[in-house]
Amino acid sequence: MTDLIIRADGGATIGAGHLMRCLALAAEWRRRGGRVTLLSDAPAALLAPYVGLKATIIPCPDAAPELLRTCLRDMPPAWVVLDGYHFTVEHQRAVRAAGHWLLLLDDMGILPAYEAHLLLNQNVDAHVLRRKYPADADCLLGTRYVLLREDFAGQPPPERHFSGIARRLLLTMGGADPQDLTSRFLKLFNRISAETLEIAVLAGGANRHLESIEQAAGASRHKVAIWRNSDTVREHMEAAELAVSAVGITCYEMAYLGLPSVIVPYARNQYGAAEYLHRHGIMKSLGPSAELDETKASEEIAALLEQPAQREALSIAGVQLVDGRGAARVTEEMIARHGNL
Repeated sequence: MTDLIIRADGGATIGAGHLMRCLALAAEWRRRGGRVTLLSDAPAALLAPYVGLKATIIPCPDAAPELLRTCLRDMPPAWVVLDGYHFTVEHQRAVRAAGHWLLLLDDMGILPAYEAHLLLNQNVDAHVLRRKYPADADCLLGTRYVLLREDFAGQPPPERHFSGIARRLLLTMGGADPQDLTSRFLKLFNRISAETLEIAVLAGGANRHLESIEQAAGASRHKVAIWRNSDTVREHMEAAELAVSAVGITCYEMAYLGLPSVIVPYARNQYGAAEYLHRHGIMKSLGPSAELDETKASEEIAALLEQPAQREALSIAGVQLVDGRGAARVTEEMIARHGNL
């Protein structure tokens, strides 16, 4: 089996989503006997939960196409994955010029050209963007191809029971949370007049707001536990009865586990997916973070906590959206096209 080379970054500015989904693909590649090399500028703290992946990690702080071409030039022919909004058409050409096959992950359809051998958009609104890709592009579109980490996809979702008022709440705003939405929601939860909630906060490895999060947790009328860069994310999601989350790969993890969720998009490229999930009754969107009405948000969260039937409906819709075989499907598509270069 040919090698897999991943070029993806993560950090306080861009978060961890690009890196996490690529590492999900890497785990599936290794499971089938392939070798993996990761080229990334991600800090060690962000990679810490994934050291068991046993990939060769090469620091790559410079995102210039010329450096990528240089890195790839002396490597044996392989499948190369590019995932990041800062990668251009020139990066695609650098991969192909070095004699490799290219899988490009694209969420937005805004590049002036696409020259990848295989194009992947795993989002719920991917088919809306199909017209932005070349007519002859070889595309994998939609949630059939969601790249879930092995600790999610490797086991079936839990059996959930819905009755009474939910007390266990999960709060997660991504790997970086650049707007410090975590602290904002911890303060917002104080508006909820229900009995004391048990709130598990997941703060990603690139989150720079831990001090303010701890202050908000300390001032909360609820019971709050903070988990920094946790490697037991699935366990927290299984234990929760309702989640409040940013939009990203976490949404698909929660959907797979049947965790009813309230979401808030903070970047413009997330609006389409959030609107789709809300419109189809899969998740409840509070709308863009820049326009968040805290009174209305607290009322909607409180209502969901008190409505088991609505939580169950969201859970069922989520499980139907993501089946956990995305990484396997993408790997099989890559092998079918060129599995032994």
